[in-house]
Amino acid sequence: MAEHTVRVKIDVRKLYEDLVASGRMFVSVEEVADRVYTNTLSAGRILSQLEKLGLARKWSRNVYAITLARALVKGDGVPVNRGHYV
Repeated sequence: MAEHTVRVKIDVRKLYEDLVASGRMFVSVEEVADRVYTNTLSAGRILSQLEKLGLARKWSRNVYAITLARALVKGDGVPVNRGHYV
């Protein structure tokens, strides 16, 4: 029986912007998995990519701290570019 697969691309910068807009300072692998409808392995890879971009840093085994949050917020506190990330 042939395996059927689907590949989905996620814009990690838009995911980051969404996390910033929601006021999140910390996010778990499980929360990202729920947010982008994937498993925790893929969510960990997504957060690892955010870390490589300097937008997050690993806080503990399953939790990442969101960094540079002020870079995407205007002076009046309104988040910039709140589009979907999938």
